Order: sequence, then structure tokens, then C-alpha cells
Amino acid sequence: MANEDRWLEFVSIDLGHWAATDLRKLSEDSGVKPDYDRLYPWTSAFTHGNWAAVRNSCFDLCINPLHRLHRRLRSDTADLGDVVADACELVDKILDTVDSLYPGFTQRVTLPESRATSTSVSAPGVPAPKLAALATVQREFFEILDEFFLRATGDPAEDFAPLDSFGERVRAEAQKIGPRAPQAYMYAHETFGSFYKRFGSHLYSEAKSLGGLKLVFGGSSQLHKSQFQAVRKMLLYADSILIPDPILPWIESPRVEEGFRSVRFLEAAFFLLHFKPLVEGDLPCPPILVFPSFEKSLEERDPTTQARIEIFITRVLSHFLGRQFETLEELQRFVTTQQADFMREVDEKNLLVAPGGHVGQPLREALNQYEAEIKQWRSESYQTTMAELPKGVLLLNGLIERLAPHYHLLENAEELSSCPLIALHAPWHYYSLISKLFAARLQAQGSLDPQAVVALDLIKKTPQKWLGDIPLAHLVELLSNRENEHFRTRLKELVSELRKAPVANLNRILPDISRGIASLLQEHDTDIHAIHEKYKSRYGETHVKGYLTTGATYMPTLAPTIRLPVQPRVGQVQLGEETEPTETPCDPANSLLGVLAPAKPS
Repeated sequence: MANEDRWLEFVSIDLGHWAATDLRKLSEDSGVKPDYDRLYPWTSAFTHGNWAAVRNSCFDLCINPLHRLHRRLRSDTADLGDVVADACELVDKILDTVDSLYPGFTQRVTLPESRATSTSVSAPGVPAPKLAALATVQREFFEILDEFFLRATGDPAEDFAPLDSFGERVRAEAQKIGPRAPQAYMYAHETFGSFYKRFGSHLYSEAKSLGGLKLVFGGSSQLHKSQFQAVRKMLLYADSILIPDPILPWIESPRVEEGFRSVRFLEAAFFLLHFKPLVEGDLPCPPILVFPSFEKSLEERDPTTQARIEIFITRVLSHFLGRQFETLEELQRFVTTQQADFMREVDEKNLLVAPGGHVGQPLREALNQYEAEIKQWRSESYQTTMAELPKGVLLLNGLIERLAPHYHLLENAEELSSCPLIALHAPWHYYSLISKLFAARLQAQGSLDPQAVVALDLIKKTPQKWLGDIPLAHLVELLSNRENEHFRTRLKELVSELRKAPVANLNRILPDISRGIASLLQEHDTDIHAIHEKYKSRYGETHVKGYLTTGATYMPTLAPTIRLPVQPRVGQVQLGEETEPTETPCDPANSLLGVLAPAKPS
């Protein structure tokens, strides 16, 4: 009887893992739990037809105000995005493991960088398959953006309004946009939320790995007409322009201090969508890359970022106020107890430039303008809080709001091996002040001769013409034909030389860099005349007469230091609980080349 046949219904079948464990535990033991969390649960849900998968692909939210936000069947097909990039990444990690067990196994799904860089159709330093994947991801981002704007307004962005008439059109169409907005914003938050989870870190790493001369946009968190025109102006003068995603800040944080959040979200989408022809142009190197910088999340939840911003702001204001503040709390005490002295020194040093104001504006006028800006664009609760502050504390708040974006700009420039790009004169004023701080610190350490800094003026005095007012459709063609490539290549060499120069060599390098850029700008006059004539014969005088405009302004920022101080080392000066980094002569200065590209001349 021991071996008697039993009905199959009574036979126990162990459906467990072959190693008496599960994939989650295996991923933890092998140190790839982040990959498991990112890739496995969602694909498993779709494989098994779980409710989350059905909900995401087949249902939409009912926004009938008389209903209870229930789900309804979608009328269209949900775009769930492409998994090819994730699949390639996962397979390559498996092959990396094979290579570690059997050294010499070099086959990968993506091409080795050495082969990709020798291919004429690839961007310098970027493997061809990764570039294709990047283009796919960017197109998906702009498709989501396009769909959101169409749902919200009923019109594509290019037909909605001229660049300088967005506000007027929104006010005129308020009755039409209002009923459409809830569903459009629900779509945007859900779809962009999923997009950032899938591609957030991927896009940042791609921005980091791009080769060639890169500019990273910053100094302001807004994207308006001036910023759009500044980016367009520089497209022939950089291999790629990196744009911190202006949509993400409205997704990652509630931003309760801001007024008109929905309109400003829509405005960011409106201006960003005007770059869509560049993304769809199938160019060999991406002229723009919109990448998530997660600035709001880091400011609100990352202690390291919070500490670095505090030290950065404290250092800048300590330098220009002529007092040493070790913490932001110490600075705030000074502002509170010696308000008159604080405000006088800020006025004398022209430290406050109000939104819409100008450098050198009397402090009283600038503060009034700043208060008017708060009343116009901030929430009622924020206005109430600011109205109760003493003038000195309000002024300090305005300075912090001006300086904090420059921390992110410098951090992005350092992390992404790129040059800071600024569109407006007010942020450029603060960038100039910060540059003077770093130069003064090098001089105080004996690492920089004042005469070397004077040599930088040679760049500013060089007259410039520029290919900067070209329609995007023409720009796509000029970029495809690699126009102005000599300028970009030569400037890239100068930037690399500046970035890699040891601190001890700055006195020698700076005059050489200044002469090199000045000479390049002079040669450029001849080059752009030839390009102008070439396309005049193709498009006619009427269409190309606006190609030429005023040029950009270049300014090296010497040895910017924005990192959080750590334990004191040899060559560091102790400052209370923190330390002030001191570059040793052999350290690379990691200097940056800042670029001001105003849409209109000052």
C-alpha cells in the first residue's frame, strides 16, 4: 500500500524556487535589489494581469464632479512606453557577471565606446545604441508633454500663441481651459510620474556621458521666452545644451508657496514644446537634452544638499558683507540684531537685484519690487508670512532665493562636465559675484596673481557677431550639416584645458585661455559670413537676414568649490565646526567657462 497510486488531486507539488528561496531574496543576497525593485514588480504585474496593470492600461479617471473619482474604461490606447533600454541594461549586467566569471567575455548588447566613437554618425564619446535609446526617451517625454498641452487647451503649443503672448491667450481662453484642466493635469501627474520613475536616473547618466562641448542651463528655475531664445541662440555653439526639466519641479513638490501653479505648469510646457523640432530631427548628436535635476526634492529631503546650500550661501554673503558667518543661523542673528548695517552693506555692494529690476537699483526700490513680486506670484499663505517679517529678514530671503539656483547650476556643471549657460543679466550679476568670490579665495591662498585675472577682460572686449536668431527649422538643417563645427571643437579644447589645469598653473593658463577665446571669436567673424552667404543663396535674403545677432559673453569661473567640507586635511583652515577647502598646487582647478547669452543686447 505504501507504493499504491494516488489520485493527482492528492499529490503535493512544491511550486517553490529551485534553491528554496525567491527572486527578491536572491536579489538582496547578490546586491541587485535596486534593479529588482525597478524592473521586476511592474513587469510581473502585467504578466499576471494584476489589477494595477489593468488599471494603468485600460482605465482612466472619471472627473465628473458629481461622481466620486471612480475609474472608467479608456477611450484610447494607453502608451506604456518602451522597455528596450531597460532590457539592454539588464542583459549587459548579466553579461558583466559572465565576464567576471570567465574573463575576456567582452560581448555586450551595447557597442563598446571605442567602436561607437569611431562611427561617423555617433556623437563624440556616446555609444550609438545608447544615443538611439536617448532619442527614444526624449521623444516619449515630448509626446507626453504634447498630449498634456493638447488636453488642457485643445490646441498644439505651436498654434496656441506667439512666444510673447502666452499670458494673454490663457486669460482669453480661461473659460475654455478651465473645464479641461482637471483631467489634463491628472493625466500629466500620472504619466510624468511613471516616466520619471523609469527614466529619471537614466536621463541624468546620459547627460553625464554625452561627449563634445556641453552647456547646462541655470541661474533661474523658470523657462520663459528669454530662456528659450538664449538656448536657441547657442545651439550652433555647443554640441549639446542640457536643460533642467522645468516640468519636474511641479510634479516632485506641491510648492504651496507658489501662486498660479497650474498656469505656470502649463507655461513651462508651452515654451518647452517649442524645442520639439530639435528632438524629432534625428540629428547625430542631441542638440538639447531635458534632464531631471530633482532640485526641489533634494532641497526638501536631502540633508547633504541642504547643508551644502547653506554653506554656499553663507560663504558668498560672508565675503561680500565683510564678516565671517559660520552658519546660516549666525547670519540670521546678525540680520535681526544689526538690520541697518546689513541693509546698508547690501545696498552698497548691489547685492539685491529684484525680479524685473536692474543692477544698481536703490535697495528701497528693489525691496518694494520684490514685495510686489511676492504679492503677484506667491500664495496667500506665503504672502501673509512674508508680510510679518522685518525688512532685513525679507531682504535675506530675497538673497537666498537668488543664490540657491546658482548652487544647483554649479553642481550640475561640475557633475555633467559642462559650462554654465545663463540667459538674463540679473542671474549673470550673481554668477559674476560668485566668480569673484572664488578668484579672491585663490588670491588669498597665494595661488592666483591679480594680473592673471585682469587678462580675462580681453574676452569681454572682443567684438562679436553671432549666428543666433535662426528659425528652428533652419537650425535643424545647419546642425545636420555640422555648420560651425570648427568653433565648437576649438572652444571644447580651450574649455578642457581650463578645467584640467592644476591650481599652480592658473597664472599661466588664464592669459593663454583668454587670448585663445578672443582669437577664436575674431576668426568666427569670417566663418559666419561664409555660412550666412551659403544659406542666403538657399533660402533667400529675406529669410536669412535675421541670422546674425550679438554674441555671447564668456567668463571663466576659477576653481568653484561647492562641496560640503569634510574632516580637515593638510592645507585646510579650520572654521568652527566646518572647514574651508584650500586647493593644493597639484589639484586640478576644475574651472568653468560661464556663458551669458541674452536674447537681446543690454
